This record gives sequence, C-alpha cells and structure tokens, in this order.
Amino acid sequence: MHYTPVTPAEIATTAGLDDWRVILNTLQADFRAPTFPAAAALVVAIADAAEQMVHHPDVTVRYL
Repeated sequence: MHYTPVTPAEIATTAGLDDWRVILNTLQADFRAPTFPAAAALVVAIADAAEQMVHHPDVTVRYL
C-alpha cells in the first residue's frame, strides 16, 4: 500500500473528527455498515467526494 504522509496542518484539521486517527503519519478510519449493499453505497459516496477533491484514498471493504 502507498500512503502519503499527513502534514501537521492536516492533522490539526481533524479536530472533531472522532472516527479518524493518525497512524504512521496517515489519516485512517474504520466505518461499519449494517449490510453489504450499504457498505457499497458508502464506498460510492466516498469515491464521489474524493473525485471532487482530486484525492484517491485507499478503501477496503471486508466482512466481519
């Protein structure tokens, strides 16, 4: 996996984003959805927002 280091300024902007953590200088979060289709819809929403920001995060979907 390739991670882009997070800058101190970016870390400062995470105040109030309780689901996010800085791990190995990257921002990471875990989200759970009630169903697989709901998880897929969440990924689509993330992809749409990321595309608008010209940012392409790593997204992993798995069954727990």
